[in-house]
Amino acid sequence: HGHTYTGNPLACAVAKANLEIFAEENTLARVTERSLQFQARLNEFFELPAVGDIRQCGLMAGIELVQDRETKAPYPLADKIPHRIVLEARRRGLIIRPLGPVMVLMPPLCVSEAELNDICDITFDSIKTITS
Repeated sequence: HGHTYTGNPLACAVAKANLEIFAEENTLARVTERSLQFQARLNEFFELPAVGDIRQCGLMAGIELVQDRETKAPYPLADKIPHRIVLEARRRGLIIRPLGPVMVLMPPLCVSEAELNDICDITFDSIKTITS
């Protein structure tokens, strides 16, 4: 009795192998480096009038979309701005998702510098295209 993966020998073996990879590849040190790169790239999003706020913790970020930055007024739901941004990003080769008016970016811990730049470039361009 328990959660789906509780005590499952296969899940435990995979978890152990992942911990070994983390140690061998120094994953957590690389995450710190990528997080700083991510923060610098996310700051560029404030150039877009539709970006009201950006929240980041490590490699997780939320980009809040607003119709009016001063009042923080959201876009009307009927405009489907977040959904249209998702479709534009997908057309450019990136799968992202919104949570309400917030575009969520959560790249994998193994993301490379070039991949993170691509994620940011595509997201920026998608927001700009849809909200301009």
